Amino acid sequence: MTSDLQQQKRDMLFSKLDRNNDGAIDESDIQAHIMGFLGDFQVPPDSPHAQDIRESGADLWRQLNHADADGNRVITREEYIAAVDNDMVEQIYVSMNDSFFKILDSDGDGRVTEEELTQALRRDGLAGGDVHAAFQKLDTDGDGHITKEEWNRATREMLLSSDPNAPGSVLLGV
Repeated sequence: MTSDLQQQKRDMLFSKLDRNNDGAIDESDIQAHIMGFLGDFQVPPDSPHAQDIRESGADLWRQLNHADADGNRVITREEYIAAVDNDMVEQIYVSMNDSFFKILDSDGDGRVTEEELTQALRRDGLAGGDVHAAFQKLDTDGDGHITKEEWNRATREMLLSSDPNAPGSVLLGV
């Protein structure tokens, strides 16, 4: 059973994916979300990172199609919230966020600094002090960097955890 917090976080992600604010997600919303991210981070569209993220977006859309109860090729808020489960998070979101991690890790050292994370979290609406607090929560070992393991754990917590204090909840501003 999905907790109220899990539903709230999934609702927030739905709102981020519904780029045209029509109350439903279709394939163009997923593509627009990805292209916006790539543009914000100045990722060349023909780069391997861009290709990885576009492939992850296509995988997300294929997975969401299974949740399309009425077959109209759009996913309602209710269909999306019901569709997000452990398998989708592992198969789609962890994979997609691995690709995002590679882009955030601008110097390619396998770790994300607070500076590198700032642009992504501000893009999602977090202000300066909130970004610092978010980084502190995501850096679970306190070494001043977010590792891929910390990022993947946060990705899972972002959509699956019902703990409001879970580090991954900050990725959605909770």
